[in-house]
Amino acid sequence: MGAWEEVTFEDLYEIPSRNGLNKPKRVRGSGTKMVNMGELFAYPRIRNPEMERVPLTDNERKKSILKSVDLLFARQSLVREGAGKCSIVMETPEPTTFESHLIRVRLDKTKVNPIWYFYYFMSYEGMGNVRSLVMDVAAAGIRGSELAKLKVPKPPKEIQDKIASILSNYDELIENNSKRIALLTEMSKTIFEEWFVNYLYPGHEENNMIEAEIGPIPRGWETGRFDKYIKFAKGRTVSDLQQEKEINYQPYLLIEGLKTGQYQYTADKTITAEEQDTLMVMDGSNSGDVYIGYSGTVGSTLGIYTPIDSSKISPYYVFYLLKCREEEIKSKNTGAAVPHANKDYINSMTILAPDGEVMSLFDSIVSANHEQIMNLKKQIAILRDKRDLLIPKLISGELDVSELDIKIPEDAS
Repeated sequence: MGAWEEVTFEDLYEIPSRNGLNKPKRVRGSGTKMVNMGELFAYPRIRNPEMERVPLTDNERKKSILKSVDLLFARQSLVREGAGKCSIVMETPEPTTFESHLIRVRLDKTKVNPIWYFYYFMSYEGMGNVRSLVMDVAAAGIRGSELAKLKVPKPPKEIQDKIASILSNYDELIENNSKRIALLTEMSKTIFEEWFVNYLYPGHEENNMIEAEIGPIPRGWETGRFDKYIKFAKGRTVSDLQQEKEINYQPYLLIEGLKTGQYQYTADKTITAEEQDTLMVMDGSNSGDVYIGYSGTVGSTLGIYTPIDSSKISPYYVFYLLKCREEEIKSKNTGAAVPHANKDYINSMTILAPDGEVMSLFDSIVSANHEQIMNLKKQIAILRDKRDLLIPKLISGELDVSELDIKIPEDAS
């Protein structure tokens, strides 16, 4: 870290660090939004995603409400690599708390820039520093008391502000592109619902309805069990994971990578997804969530759904079918401590198979949207690569920013 001062982390705290709240499942459902492990791993920069709600007492509300630029660390994780993972709360449009597996650190903004420390803990140096605290017991974990004693660099605050601004610009572009992707996905989902739920597809006025198992459907369409039309394969654990991509290696797809774009790589191609295939989270708190637009080796907590006959059911139809029934599927998850998607329930669902002409028209419209989505994802990947190349050089001081004329937003300093 060059000549930068080194200090004890707690010397930078505004208030002592705090573990989150333990709220059993039976009381969850309404009240105050709560950041869980799922949000921590899915969103490095937490803004305002959907999350569980819990009731709070007045005392809990006083002590455990998050503020902008609070740092959150994973106190425990089922895997060693997850312990100590750091995210930052970028905004809280409404009161938000955090769960017991997380540690909140609120830094003194008059002394330091918390965003700089978020990027520090994203760097190999910072990750290695905090992982030195990890204890392997029933689950890998760190203690808030030991995190407080960690030795960390303390560059001059004006340097921190400039670096935080440079790196935040990349993440803001990434977030804007992600919003455009969400909008295009929602547009395609609306088309699916209009055509295949409300039956307002082009030419519907000229077609008659016939009785079927799920009620009246257009003539020429059919219904059947989900597994009559769509096949499933479960991802697997691999033994050759690498941090850097090599020749013949491809991304190892897990939930964190789908949401953050940060992958490990493998040469094992036993279960491989293509960009048009539908991935579902099969294990963990996000079980039942579905994704599309990723290629690589399917990881052990994911499953892949593809058409048995793509001339009858298109890959995009598979995705939007599952997307529209996502909440229903999640309500049927099994397992108490660790939720699992209910594959038997999914296979038994009765689904609709439209006629070939309507399916082809739907596919042509939605595939155009997904072409835009893939272009945006490629832009995001480029931005992430550039940011990740800059992080170690800026955080270490290898790149000198002292002479750069950078306008620092008031809320970032």
